[in-house]
Order: sequence, then structure tokens, then C-alpha cells
Amino acid sequence: MKIPLHYYGDPILRTKSLPISEITEEIKELVKDMIDTMDANHGIGLAAVQVGRPIRLFVSRRLRASSPNNEELSKESYVYINPKIIDQSQEVEKFQEGCLSIPGLRLTVSRPSYVKILSTQLDGTAIIEELYGIDARVIFHENDHLNGVLFIDRVKQQDDLAPEAKNQLTQLKKQFCKTNKEKLLKRE
Repeated sequence: MKIPLHYYGDPILRTKSLPISEITEEIKELVKDMIDTMDANHGIGLAAVQVGRPIRLFVSRRLRASSPNNEELSKESYVYINPKIIDQSQEVEKFQEGCLSIPGLRLTVSRPSYVKILSTQLDGTAIIEELYGIDARVIFHENDHLNGVLFIDRVKQQDDLAPEAKNQLTQLKKQFCKTNKEKLLKRE
């Protein structure tokens, strides 16, 4: 089931997510719904906080190495519960990023080209993975969400945000505020 996304301007996106103490049926159902939401929005990763749940959980897909331009997503989804980055490269790569919570905006962000991550799987087992390139970038991006950091915060300097990007962020924030007010009025 698709879950509504939370957008730029929503304070929950700046919340530091809490650890998951137990993998319950509710968590397993949330993971399924997050994967459905990520896929329905053509995403490659999604953190629980983006759907209003500030817990240390994110899902992702990987790019298939066998595809012609390495642009085809894997069929398999990956789940990261209580992830912890335990190593990363000093070498960084610049690449354009976007975010489902900031639709339509893409900016160049520098991130390490390699990550080693420890996380728990849905079955409760711990796993260590080493990822490179775009797959590492997705891990860093989603892990940032768990700490209340957005990709726009990673732009070298906020002054580097083009005026049209700043305008887009302002409009998105206004839209969020308007939508939030409408939701509150419907509840009354």
C-alpha cells in the first residue's frame, strides 16, 4: 500500500530518527508499504521518516551492473534497520541527486564513493555490506534522512543554490504549509 510522503518544509524531515528495538509485524508491514511507495514514486531509496515515521529504517534498490548504462534497478529491494556506517572512502564523487521529499529538484552533491554499512535485516540478522558508486550514494542519502539531514544541506555552500532552486524550495514549503492547513481544517 502506498503511503503519503512528507515534503520539504515539514518539520518531521529534520527529526533525528529513533532506533528500532524490536522487529514487529508492524515494522514488516511498514517495510512493504515503503517499498510500494518508493516504487510508485520511481525512487531508488526511501527513509521511514519520509513517510512520517522517525525510526532508523530505510529501503533501497540497487542499479543492476548488467544493464547497458547501469541505469536499470534491481528487482530485489534492500532493507536497512538501525544502520551504522562503519567505513567510507576519502575519495568523493560528484553527482546529481534528487529526493522524493523535494520533487523536481536535482543538485550536484559530493559524497564518498565507497561505504561499509552494518545493519539489521527483517529476519533480525546483522549484515555488513560494502557498496560503491551510486549504490553507496543512496546509502549516504538515506542515512542522512535518519539524522534529519537533507541532500540540499550537502551542497558545498548554500550560496551555490541557484535562484531557481531557492524559488522551488520556497514554493514547495508554501505548498506543504497550505496542504497541512487543509488537513487540519478537515479534522475540525
